[in-house]
Amino acid sequence: MGYPAVELGHDPKLDAGLGRLSDNATGARLADLTDFEWDIVYVFGEGDPADEINHAAGMKIVRRGRFVEDSVCLFIFKLDGKVVRHLRAPQIVHPGMGDRDVRVEPARTSPKPVSLELVYPDR
Repeated sequence: MGYPAVELGHDPKLDAGLGRLSDNATGARLADLTDFEWDIVYVFGEGDPADEINHAAGMKIVRRGRFVEDSVCLFIFKLDGKVVRHLRAPQIVHPGMGDRDVRVEPARTSPKPVSLELVYPDR
C-alpha cells in the first residue's frame, strides 16, 4: 500500500504502569497510564497479522507476515483518526481495541507473575 516505515518506541510511563499493575495484581484505566492525548487504542499481540495491524494504523508498522515478537504487545494510539503513538509494551493477554475508558486488569486465569488483559466497561 505504500505505507511509510516507522520505528516503534517505548513509553517509560506506560511500561512502568503496566509493570506496577502486574506486580501488584491491580488494575487501572489505560488512559491513566499515559501522559499524552488519545481517543482510541488498538492493542495487538503475538501472531496478529501484519495486514490487520497496518490497516488499523493506516501506515506500515509491521512487515508482511506476522508480528511474532514474544512477550510484547503493539499499542497504536490514535487521536481524531490519526496515529499519535505506536509503542511496544509488555504483553497484554486478549488484546483488542478500546476508548479512554478501557481498563487494564489482572487476567482472570493468570498464574504468577500476573498477566494483564484489556477490560471493556460496556461489555
